Amino acid sequence: ITCTDGSFDELLKLVDMNHQLACDPEAGGCGKLNYIHHILSTPPHIFTV
Repeated sequence: ITCTDGSFDELLKLVDMNHQLACDPEAGGCGKLNYIHHILSTPPHIFTV
């Protein structure tokens, strides 16, 4: 997969943009769906899909 409009980091943001998980009620969360945000400081050596 290539992303001619941006960096590898931008491609990962696009792939993960719609990923949601619910707050864990057992850990005091509300159970509501929330978007997950991941920040990479450097690109991984190996990336598989």
